This record gives sequence, C-alpha cells and structure tokens, in this order.
Amino acid sequence: MKWDWIGENAGTIENLLGQHLYLAFLPVAIGLAIALPVGMLAVRHPRLYPRS
Repeated sequence: MKWDWIGENAGTIENLLGQHLYLAFLPVAIGLAIALPVGMLAVRHPRLYPRS
C-alpha cells in the first residue's frame, strides 16, 4: 500500500468521508424522527396498533 498517497489526497479523503457521514446519518435521523412519535402514538392509543 502506498502510504504517501493518503497524505497527498488527505483533503479529498476528508471531503468524501464528510459526505459519507452526512449521507449515512441523514436517513437514520429522519427514520428516528418518524418512528419514535409513531411508536409513542401506538403505545398511547392501542386501537391504532392492536396486539395479537
């Protein structure tokens, strides 16, 4: 492995890592923002989510 390549491309690696973290975190945050209130609503109002 050419370790000097990492040093030469540190800016590109940092930029791509930032993009990756943003694109990975965004759907998780949106999913939690939707799922938690829906789950709380289902627990508070059992008719919305009947248990078997």
